[in-house]
Amino acid sequence: DVSRELGKRWRNLAAEEKAYWNRCADEEKQKHAEKYPGYKYTPRRNSKKN
Repeated sequence: DVSRELGKRWRNLAAEEKAYWNRCADEEKQKHAEKYPGYKYTPRRNSKKN
């Protein structure tokens, strides 16, 4: 399973490397917030089909 493997790799990363990727994520979040002010994630619910 891909998610399990990636989770294992993340847990084994050095703190400095995790910090680097967390900074990258924070920068991308900031860019998104500037590009789409007021955006709020609203997940779609699956409707029940008969």
